[in-house]
Amino acid sequence: MALTDVQVASKALVLIGANPISDFDEGTTESKIADNIYETIVEAALTRIRWRFASGQQQLSRLVSTPVSRYDAAYQVPNSPPLLVLHAVTVLDTPIKFDRYENHIYCDASEDDIVVADYTYRPDTEYWPPYFTRALIYDLAGIFAAAVAQRGDLAEHYEKRAEMHSSRAQNIESQQRTTKRVNQRKNLIERRF
Repeated sequence: MALTDVQVASKALVLIGANPISDFDEGTTESKIADNIYETIVEAALTRIRWRFASGQQQLSRLVSTPVSRYDAAYQVPNSPPLLVLHAVTVLDTPIKFDRYENHIYCDASEDDIVVADYTYRPDTEYWPPYFTRALIYDLAGIFAAAVAQRGDLAEHYEKRAEMHSSRAQNIESQQRTTKRVNQRKNLIERRF
C-alpha cells in the first residue's frame, strides 16, 4: 500500500505514543516538528546508501560557458528530479573524471559526446519499497522521541531499531541487481597458490 509523507510521519509519531497528524500544517506540536525535520531525514536516509529505487540516469545538457580551469566543459546538474548525490558521469558507458561545482558538473568531454549522469534522487513517497519505508519510520520515531516526547531512552530505543531495519533494508536492496558471475577458473588458480 502506497503511503503519503504525512502518513509516514504519523506512523512514526504513533510509535512514540504521540498523536498522529493529518497535515504538516495543522498547527500541533507534532505537525510543526514533523514539518521542520521530515524532508531532511528522508533525504539523509536516501543518501545513506545507493538505493536502486532512488537511482536515476540522465543525459546532461552542455552549457555554453566553460570552466575557468582544469576541465573543458560544464554541464547542468539534473534538477528534475532533483539530484541528491552524483555517483558517476559517463561517455559511451565509460566513466570519466568529473567534479561538481555549485549546480554544474565539470568534465573533459567534446561537444559531440553524449554525457550521462548516474545519481540518487528523491522519488515520490508512493514509489518507496516497504523495506525502506519501515526503516525510515523507525528513524523518524527516534528523532520524534527526542523532539516530541522528550525521552532520550525512547529515542535511543528507536535509533537501535532504525539501524536494524536499515541493515535489513540494505540486504534486501542488494539483491535487486544482476548476480555477478563467479569466475571458477580464476578461483581454482588462486587456490593452488
